[in-house]
Amino acid sequence: MKDLFKRLEGRWKVASTEVSGRKIESDEEWSFDNGNYTWSDSKRKLRGYASINYTWDPHQIYFHHEHSSVTGPIETGDVRNWDSGIYKLSDDGETLKVCLGQLPSKEFATTKEDKRRLYVLKRVKADAPAK
Repeated sequence: MKDLFKRLEGRWKVASTEVSGRKIESDEEWSFDNGNYTWSDSKRKLRGYASINYTWDPHQIYFHHEHSSVTGPIETGDVRNWDSGIYKLSDDGETLKVCLGQLPSKEFATTKEDKRRLYVLKRVKADAPAK
């Protein structure tokens, strides 16, 4: 499982975002380091740790939020404490798709009714991991 996280390590820039079937603008950047993550944009920063269920196809990913620059520490049990979904890394390791929302879902898509979020991220080249 550590190999899965190794492939995600580095910085990622959000190339496109879709929420409930509607494309939105985003200046968000994500980073992964040894199972920890940071999501940041011009208004906030959220950090915590992630876990992967590699028995699913596509793999499930869980984000456990621990701190927000807006609200401070996030307590376990708080409804804002986690996000979950599915992810897929391209074969060349340069594009990451993440669809967050209600599970189980195996599709990288959103609809008006589902309140899901689909992110397509591109790796920031300077931070590509060694092979």
